[in-house]
Amino acid sequence: MRGKAAVTPDCVERLVTFHLSQVGDLLFSLPALDALRQRWPGARLTAVMRPALAELVGNSPLVDETLWPGKVSLRGLCSLTRQVRQRRPDLAVCFSQAPFHFLAVRFSGARVRAGFGGALLDSVLTHRVPKDGPPSAANNFRLVESLGCEAPRRTYAGMIEPPAEVHTAIERRLAELPGTDCRRLVVLAPGASARRSHRQWPRERFLDLAAWLARTYGATVLFAGASPFLTPADDAPESVVDWGGTTSLLGAAALVQRSRLFVGLDSGMAHLAAAMGAPTVVLFGPTRPEETGPLCGERESVVALRRGDPDCMQQISVEAVQEATARLWARTQ
Repeated sequence: MRGKAAVTPDCVERLVTFHLSQVGDLLFSLPALDALRQRWPGARLTAVMRPALAELVGNSPLVDETLWPGKVSLRGLCSLTRQVRQRRPDLAVCFSQAPFHFLAVRFSGARVRAGFGGALLDSVLTHRVPKDGPPSAANNFRLVESLGCEAPRRTYAGMIEPPAEVHTAIERRLAELPGTDCRRLVVLAPGASARRSHRQWPRERFLDLAAWLARTYGATVLFAGASPFLTPADDAPESVVDWGGTTSLLGAAALVQRSRLFVGLDSGMAHLAAAMGAPTVVLFGPTRPEETGPLCGERESVVALRRGDPDCMQQISVEAVQEATARLWARTQ
């Protein structure tokens, strides 16, 4: 570890943070951002992240502005470097280990450049901490604490707040669904990113679960996520509706905040649901919930189902998810 002594409360007036591109990874960084804010409350904080993620913090006091260069390319790197240097940061904190971000950190002009060691180009950092396992809140806590920050907040719950107009739009859409009662609203998120297809649960089991929820609890079941889920061939009850691909991240946040229950994979949507305080059932396969699971204070509001063997997602039965869902449903009355 190098450069720790160079970071003092008097010398950080402007800082820049570099973030990973997934929703869960961004949420994992929010308590760390809060710790940076507490350490240097007067500093101007610029965050580098994807525009789709930037909307999640646009209504938050955690950051003053966000930047994104566009495509990961030489032109994008030059554009980002120019914009960052114009901010004249004293400190750069990199939650990512991507070479693109490390190069931007190197040419940021920041005297102290902090991040995770053990990756290509980590020599550009003046202040390194080891990274343990996949991206996680625990890694982020260790990074900012090594800079002298205290991170008493160990959850991202309550750190995302959609603006009033987003809440209003979601309320109007829900009102258009006949017989919808938010006390019986369940959100299912069956999607995982293409490079994480090993986390998928068979779609027919999601359909069976949706039909069971509608039949057993009289629930209105909404499929949500980045892409549509239902097809014309699916024999779904009228109370099972597909909103996949029709809401922004902020819209999805406002939706899950109104739900009685959320059921999904180990994905950004599960983290978003937990951040909004929704009782959550998460299906874990090869990943470890203690490392990458939802980071919320009310641990009893998260039920994790995990199998660690080959074809592990195939071995999570509909009955097991129904049992977990029933337990959580009973606790939310």
